[in-house]
Amino acid sequence: MPENNKILIIDDSNTNVVLLEAILGTRGFLTQTALSVKEAMPMIKENKPAMILLDLLMPEISGYDFLKDMKSKNEFREIPVVVVSA
Repeated sequence: MPENNKILIIDDSNTNVVLLEAILGTRGFLTQTALSVKEAMPMIKENKPAMILLDLLMPEISGYDFLKDMKSKNEFREIPVVVVSA
């Protein structure tokens, strides 16, 4: 297991969040969840995750816009992002 085993889940579907937390938790990962992009940004700045699982179709700010903004910032550019979207 890598030293930083924290995964941030950004998804507005509570069902998806619970499912991903259960799957990742049984494999030894620590998860943080955000139900919106606005909620996720302070989490990323405060506690840089090893990976982000991102829903694209989100209210207010889309996952597309979040990804574009995040990858434009040097301090977050290297965080891998996996898109999980219906």
